[in-house]
Amino acid sequence: MAIDLSMDQGRSKIKILKAEKRSPKALGLSFPYTCDKGDLLLEGNQKASEHYNLGAAIKTFRQKQGMSQKELSHLVGVTPSNISQIESNQVSPSLPVLYRISEMLSVDVGSFFKGVQARKKTVFHREEATRIKGADRDNNNIEIIQLTPPDLNGPVDSFLVRILPEKKLSSHFFTHKGEEMGYLVSGTLTAVYENQAHKLSPGDTIYLKTILPEKWCNTGRETAVLHWLKIK
Repeated sequence: MAIDLSMDQGRSKIKILKAEKRSPKALGLSFPYTCDKGDLLLEGNQKASEHYNLGAAIKTFRQKQGMSQKELSHLVGVTPSNISQIESNQVSPSLPVLYRISEMLSVDVGSFFKGVQARKKTVFHREEATRIKGADRDNNNIEIIQLTPPDLNGPVDSFLVRILPEKKLSSHFFTHKGEEMGYLVSGTLTAVYENQAHKLSPGDTIYLKTILPEKWCNTGRETAVLHWLKIK
């Protein structure tokens, strides 16, 4: 093996110039390293990254809630650039920042790491529900509350969807990535799909598999409330 040692921002780094059984992609790259009982341990190699991808996990939970990097940074108390660097794994957040991020995303901090056990909690109180953003153009017409935690490892996600009186949605309130179904708790709604209007009254259920509503209309004078399930 041929290597080159260097320093970068006060950290020792090793560059692999030539090595047997080493992926060509790793040759010529510099890795921070530590020594353990005479062995060199490279940071950032493939085996380490397989265990978790912190930045990608944070980004996934943020996007699930329709939150921008700017919005999350404001809640956490860091700059949007900091969130961008964390999500791209350019920097690692301090523990206080990581816990603050998990708090603002309403997930357990352990959910950012692969291999953690599923939640054992079975009852979720109303104050634990998470507000979700819909499409920007419809945000003033709808309120979406996720009833189950975003990091719950279950077959469905449960939501309470409220469409305000005499309002219309220009598209479906979720990006369709699987089966969905909703039960109209109160109010009246019209779902428009395949150029047909389908009216829902309290107690009616709508099931979606391959068709997305092109429009939702609440022509009544009271808020329409849906209990909505997204099947993973």
